[in-house]
Amino acid sequence: MGRHGQRAVLEKYNWGVEAKKLSQFYTDLLKG
Repeated sequence: MGRHGQRAVLEKYNWGVEAKKLSQFYTDLLKG
């Protein structure tokens, strides 16, 4: 896989975490 592949996986993981936070934020916003 190499360094480049590892970095791509890490970025994809980070994006997933951010997206989860964002959706949680919007859910709270709509409920509030």
